Amino acid sequence: MARLATTRSDLPQCITGVDRITTMKFLGVAVSDNLSADSHITDVLELSSCRLYALRVLRSHGMPTIALHEITIATTIARLLYAAPAWWGFERFISKMVRMGYLPAEFPDW
Repeated sequence: MARLATTRSDLPQCITGVDRITTMKFLGVAVSDNLSADSHITDVLELSSCRLYALRVLRSHGMPTIALHEITIATTIARLLYAAPAWWGFERFISKMVRMGYLPAEFPDW
């Protein structure tokens, strides 16, 4: 039976004028050409940091603590939970949000 191995010489030639991409989004998760999710994690952390600022503004304008917890769960935690619980910084970020008072102290430890 013939072997179906593909070598570099079997690959089609690059098309001139077309840029090769290194990252693509699948169902909202950015995956790089080496199947790493580093860019996705970076994007989620940047967005979460922006949301921390918004939460800080809401708290400074007198948002009740329970409402602040609900907003945090509905926005930031929901985004973190989507395809992100496996990365190493997840628990650390949740702990930070509990310390800052954006989540209740009894929030589940994942």
